[in-house]
Amino acid sequence: MHAAAAPAPTAPATAPVDAACTLVQRLQGGLGNQLFQIAFARKLARASGAALAYDIDSFGHDAYGRVPLLHRLLPDAPVLRVATLPPATTRLLPESAFPLPARGPMPARFALPAGLTHLVLDGYWQDHRVVDADDAALLSAALAAQLPASAAPIAERVRTARCPVSLHVRRHDYKHHGLCAEAYYLDTLAWLQRRHGALDLFVFSDEPNYTRHLLRSAGWTGQLVHSGSDVGDLHLMALCRHHVISNSSYSWWGALLSGSDDVVCPAPWSFIGHVSPQLCPPHWRRVQGAVEQLVSTQRFTDQLEQHDPGRGDAPSPEEAPWTNACA
Repeated sequence: MHAAAAPAPTAPATAPVDAACTLVQRLQGGLGNQLFQIAFARKLARASGAALAYDIDSFGHDAYGRVPLLHRLLPDAPVLRVATLPPATTRLLPESAFPLPARGPMPARFALPAGLTHLVLDGYWQDHRVVDADDAALLSAALAAQLPASAAPIAERVRTARCPVSLHVRRHDYKHHGLCAEAYYLDTLAWLQRRHGALDLFVFSDEPNYTRHLLRSAGWTGQLVHSGSDVGDLHLMALCRHHVISNSSYSWWGALLSGSDDVVCPAPWSFIGHVSPQLCPPHWRRVQGAVEQLVSTQRFTDQLEQHDPGRGDAPSPEEAPWTNACA
């Protein structure tokens, strides 16, 4: 079922109670994206008085094989299938139709469109203002409970380190957003060391070999962290007191849940789609120009033009012509 679009919720002066309507958040994407969706949906449910459920059908055809993390974090969260909801009283609220305020706090109260049984929320809602302190504490505790027992020694090393720094290097399948420049990571580590002295570096990366070689080439040593669980790794990241994050919602959440005042983040966040100007908390230190452009400025035209036009496709004397072995 494709739900029709709904008018955006409005901010009334008094607290509404709409127990007759259920918000249904479509969960999609990786762990960081799902956390944003959960936080936004919980905030809107509280502000409108509506009930809340989640739809996880997108993971049945997720191109990356990602899975819903809802019940690992919130075991009792109700699930509904949007495809089974009554079309006449179900409406879709896409993120594009409900832009968050450009500045200032989010309204504390929202009134939902009248006459609905279900309002389907479809978006990523990446904005630091959607995360309440109570939800941050709830999600932090849920992550801690998912830490594998085998990772307890790593957690203890992070807790007892003098200056634990989380470094997140995100690269896999991320070029379309833009990759953080190597100099961003290395210069930020050097800056942190000048401020704090020797760093206890804990490194999180989806390309560990690349990251290991990058750091070693610049004289850095640290511990590559892999607990065997993406949820466990996020908890370990959140235990650190200083953060160098990539333009990824995963390390965004690691930094936010840590409660740290010492977070360095790259800008611009992405070269595609809309990015909320309120994505990162204002006290995080933004490094402009840290994300490399999607299209490289390197050109190969001159090399290609140097090809001998008289040669055509004929093989050189050193090359044997390709033959069909089945001929």
